[in-house]
Amino acid sequence: PSYVAEGPKLKHAPPLVTNTRAPSVHPPGPVPAPRPVPPSSRAPMPTRISFSDEFSSFGPARMAPTTFTASNRETPQAIRFRISVSPNGEVRHSFPLNSSGDPALDEQARRQVVLTRFSPSAAGAPEADVWGIATVEWGSDVTRPTLAPEASAP
Repeated sequence: PSYVAEGPKLKHAPPLVTNTRAPSVHPPGPVPAPRPVPPSSRAPMPTRISFSDEFSSFGPARMAPTTFTASNRETPQAIRFRISVSPNGEVRHSFPLNSSGDPALDEQARRQVVLTRFSPSAAGAPEADVWGIATVEWGSDVTRPTLAPEASAP
């Protein structure tokens, strides 16, 4: 009933265009552009070994330079050791309190802690071993294994 007074406005059909060309082999689309990798603005963080306050009478620790190599690509957690230091400054005992999640890194950290030497304390030299905690916090200098290329099917 609403169309009785005024009829609907009809639209005209678009013109019929016949395209006789074959479709393009390279259809239009975005061209992937290689993006340069920006240089890292952060300096690499070295792996740190810190010792609890019980060893402050010995002075700073002397550690041999080393490189750590992970056996997997997972990010390792900090590992803590319960250690004893003799009156002459050598680490006598080392017991892990937790794991980093990588057995190879755990062993390398244990070896590095055992090789650490302290200066014999001058004033008030302890008569017995001093017990405390050594913590290894992993930095970005840990070498990670490379991903092996996947073998292609024959």
